[in-house]
Amino acid sequence: MRRRSTLYIVNFIVPVLFFLCLDLASFLISDNGGEKLSFKVTVLLAVTVMQLILNEILPSSSNRIPLIAVYCIGMFALMMLSLLETIFIMYLLELDRTSSSSQRTHTKYISNVTAVTSHNCINKSNKPLLYQNSSKLVEESHALEKVSDELKEMEKTLTLLLNSRKDEFKPGYWTRVAKRVNRAFFIFYVTVVSVFLAYIFLKWNNA
Repeated sequence: MRRRSTLYIVNFIVPVLFFLCLDLASFLISDNGGEKLSFKVTVLLAVTVMQLILNEILPSSSNRIPLIAVYCIGMFALMMLSLLETIFIMYLLELDRTSSSSQRTHTKYISNVTAVTSHNCINKSNKPLLYQNSSKLVEESHALEKVSDELKEMEKTLTLLLNSRKDEFKPGYWTRVAKRVNRAFFIFYVTVVSVFLAYIFLKWNNA
């Protein structure tokens, strides 16, 4: 007694194909925030439920893996790969936010150093001439000049370090990398899905 293929097409193959279309449509969702990740996890869980239903309707006495089970495993693997890519993209975006925050901190620190240096220079220039003749104040003036020179050298070093980091990773660098990776993965994903579905269709016709 042969089973009708319409049962599997209507109850399993078409719904899983709809879930695949939803997974493809999720590439239109923005990567900022966790909406895209939550959506992909929900779709993956839905395919898992469909796989549990498939285990109930398939005969357990088969000696080989049914083609419909290969179809289910392949779809699940592709959606899981898409989920991993989304996690990687979110990691790259987080790197960009972290690097931008670090650059703002370094810029604020250099500004504070510059303000301290300017303040010391103004205090040195505004001292009365009478007090500058005192030996004690002359020593303090030399000490302030030495500290001021050291602060200027520190400011130059920090500026060079910050500029080198800006040249290496400009603001938005990781975001641009994430967009390129996302675009390349989408093309790869659509290609692999098309090849896999064509393979399943050919195997089904030959069977």
